[in-house]
Amino acid sequence: MNEQQRLLRLLKLIALLSSPLRRTARQYADLLEVNKTTIYRYFRTIEEAGYTLLLDNENQYYLDRSAVRSQHSELHFTEEEAQILGDLVRSYDSPFQQDLLNKIYTHSTLNELADSLADAQQSVRYRTLKEAIREERQVILRQYVSMNSQQISDRRVEPIGFLHRDTLVEAYDVEKKAMRHFRLERIAEVKRSQTYFQYRGEHRRSQTDPFRVADLQPVEVILKLTPTAAQQMKELYPATEPYLQQQDDAIVFSAPVNREYKLIDRLLLSLCDEVQVVSPPQLRTHLQTFWERNTI
Repeated sequence: MNEQQRLLRLLKLIALLSSPLRRTARQYADLLEVNKTTIYRYFRTIEEAGYTLLLDNENQYYLDRSAVRSQHSELHFTEEEAQILGDLVRSYDSPFQQDLLNKIYTHSTLNELADSLADAQQSVRYRTLKEAIREERQVILRQYVSMNSQQISDRRVEPIGFLHRDTLVEAYDVEKKAMRHFRLERIAEVKRSQTYFQYRGEHRRSQTDPFRVADLQPVEVILKLTPTAAQQMKELYPATEPYLQQQDDAIVFSAPVNREYKLIDRLLLSLCDEVQVVSPPQLRTHLQTFWERNTI
């Protein structure tokens, strides 16, 4: 692999590590189409450049973007170096290449470039899905990362619309024979299909809870959170913000949530010291069971 390809993969990896969705080393390897050994080598490169790579209790890796910015805010590229960086990304060979590769990972411009790369890819996914909706054609969501199972797989679907500011696509999953919601940032690629919709009678528009999980019979959940926990909840799940209200020295979350407590259970366990479950008691039982099942 030449240096330009390696640079682009490192940029994409940093964008993935900086996103709200955390992944294992294997999942990052699958998304970048490299082996785990290469991913660990990329991790070392990122750490050697001064980034702090974090690992949660589910062996999922992520970066603290705010820490990266504060650690390296004093470093700036010259106009000439910035131009060479752009040329590198466009596969232009430069004698300054190695020096820039040593510096690029410690500069905030890298985050902007990585985000631009991710935004461009997401725009392509969105346009392809929008065309499929208009033409009523099936598509294949390649290497989709499921938040619930943490499995990566291709999903053949019939997309019918977008939700939550176009961050989710609502679609009929042909294999599972059910409506599902898919987050655009978890899709590696949207592949067009020549097959027209075959299950129009099964298409059902549904409502989702603040964690973007569909449930026709949600349950009311009430939590007390510290300001820090509330802020983290809003950042990870922006749709929860209207359900957060200040009460005395705590912030109360009160909202209908899917009765299987999908996604909210992982969030609460990660914030266990800063959240109190007020109701329902079944949620406390679920969290205890979830914790025991995943720590054995």
